[in-house]
Amino acid sequence: MTRLLFARKGEAAKMPTRGFKKVVLSRKSDYIVEQIYEALLRGDLKPEQRLSSESELAETFGVSKLTVREAVRTLEQMGIVEVRKGGSGGLFIREADLASTVRQLENIMRIPHITVSDLTETRVALESYILRDLLPHKKIPDKMLSRLKDNIATAEQYYKEGKNLERLRTNFEFHLMLASLTDNNMIIILHSLTCDMLIHFFRVARPSPEMFMKTLDYHREIVAAIRDRQFDKAAQVNTEHIRAASRKMTEKSKQQSYLHVGE
Repeated sequence: MTRLLFARKGEAAKMPTRGFKKVVLSRKSDYIVEQIYEALLRGDLKPEQRLSSESELAETFGVSKLTVREAVRTLEQMGIVEVRKGGSGGLFIREADLASTVRQLENIMRIPHITVSDLTETRVALESYILRDLLPHKKIPDKMLSRLKDNIATAEQYYKEGKNLERLRTNFEFHLMLASLTDNNMIIILHSLTCDMLIHFFRVARPSPEMFMKTLDYHREIVAAIRDRQFDKAAQVNTEHIRAASRKMTEKSKQQSYLHVGE
């Protein structure tokens, strides 16, 4: 599992009460759950935000405290809220566990008919959108450019030490860092899921020295283009890099496989 770099969302102020409705359904706690979830989708509620007290929630929704407790139990089971003890405790929106979400989705997605080609083109689409449409509107910190360069140096060191899996994960982390700059958790999840599924395939095929050095060259060229804010060029180089790596690693996998289809 690759290390995820999460989008950071600022902590919001006191829980808003406008936009919520009085409960009229037979199972009132479910309606509270739905409204809290909708508020999260709208961005009205943020991770780490403290919610109102039990009494205040009961008043806001026009229900009893017992109904509020039922809703809180459901929200806890869904992983949306957590109850903290102590003087600074209370009911809080949980920070999203994106790594756990990706692991769950990865298990679901291990089904037939999703090919390396499918994953590669999905990755091309996501990263091209990131580079061409999202990053041009972002300020790219010098610290991030330094981290990308350090990543390239780390991958090279792992290769020299014969640490193939660490080298592979580091190469993919280069791209995960680019996705993290979007501050969009949905894009981060989809991108990480796609990369993780590709890692499971790539890990069995060892690249040639020429293939590995070409990857480093691609990464250096992408960093330089981002530094100069030439995002179209960065996307073009990145697409060429992803498709070339996928094609060559697929060929390597066939050569190293014990399964010879058609024989």
